[in-house]
Amino acid sequence: MLLKSGSSGLAVGIVQQRLQDLGLDVTADYIFGPMTLAAVKSFQSQVGIFADGEIGPETLRALDLDQVPLQETLNAWRYLTSFRPPREIQEIIRSKGVNWHVHPIEKGYGEIHLDFFPVRIKSLPVINGRKVTAEKLLWTIRRSFNQFFDRSLVRFEPYDPEDEPRWSDRNPAGAVLHTDFNLVGLNSRNGAVVVSHASPSNFVFSTVWTVDDTSHPMSGNRQIGFLENADHEITFYNRAAERLTVETIAREARLAFESLNTIWHSLQQGISRYVNCYGGMAQVLPQAAISQRFDWHAFRNELHKPVIDWLAGS
Repeated sequence: MLLKSGSSGLAVGIVQQRLQDLGLDVTADYIFGPMTLAAVKSFQSQVGIFADGEIGPETLRALDLDQVPLQETLNAWRYLTSFRPPREIQEIIRSKGVNWHVHPIEKGYGEIHLDFFPVRIKSLPVINGRKVTAEKLLWTIRRSFNQFFDRSLVRFEPYDPEDEPRWSDRNPAGAVLHTDFNLVGLNSRNGAVVVSHASPSNFVFSTVWTVDDTSHPMSGNRQIGFLENADHEITFYNRAAERLTVETIAREARLAFESLNTIWHSLQQGISRYVNCYGGMAQVLPQAAISQRFDWHAFRNELHKPVIDWLAGS
């Protein structure tokens, strides 16, 4: 990916916000104009890169935006923004009771929040004298899910007795989890999600309305999984595309997203801690995390291209 004067879109906005975080004078308007050009050149000079004003691999690396190729992250966000649970998952949710439904991201409110929390793993952990595979580590994370979080912030539990064996199964698709939040800034202490997709390398949570928890604070999807990098190291990640379920003022919206970020940052820390405790080598690079909000109406056409229909009446 090469960004330069005249480029525009989400990738430019991500770079602009990262430059802002570093104290450079630039407006996050998603357009690579003269102000962005000057900020990029200034940053390149500061870190000893040839100051050509173009954002290629070397500059992205200096900005800590190379943990996963930025284009791959953008594609993942497009996937999560467009994702709708398969028909069979929608039918499972509908069969649970009156008014049960998945929260469509397009019916949410305000900006779209896109995040990415990576953990770089140079060496996988060793259990009982054997190095585990990435697939086994992901399965371990899911089976002992709460142990990887700061449990003073959140706790996940199977919603109904029938969800417990499904959540523990090798294929957890269709399992519904109750979420108990203990966060400042949320308009709800409860929520629920369904595992709407599962594979050996990742699974997806979609937020749902349930009779006990009612609305989840967010409408959208979160993916947890791993990627094998070109250097043969592994990145475990959680990333999401979501919007507020209930309309609120801008300040409260910001607090809600910031509060939820603490949950997913704690998962980052939990994965790293587990790997290092069991003889592996993992590192959390806080500056490599991305958590940004974008104008939904400006980027809906770029991001939201669903291929699955909602059930009638959803």
